[in-house]
Amino acid sequence: MPKQQSSQGGTLHSPNLETQPILLSVQQAAFLAGIGTTFAWELIRTGTLPSIRLGRRVLVPRTSLEKLAQNGIVQPAETGQ
Repeated sequence: MPKQQSSQGGTLHSPNLETQPILLSVQQAAFLAGIGTTFAWELIRTGTLPSIRLGRRVLVPRTSLEKLAQNGIVQPAETGQ
């Protein structure tokens, strides 16, 4: 795995799937997308940004965030109902 030199003289591993979470909090997703948390919640509420609920937590799959960035609009997943 390629390593990068940190400013403190140590080495850092390049980010990859093993070190990046596949589920993000709404706050993390908003930060990565460069939008406000309130707008992120609105996108989730309208289904534009698909999310999942684990217990009381609402999480955004990284793939949903990437699709939103690429296409601007993410279609909600079909539930087969």
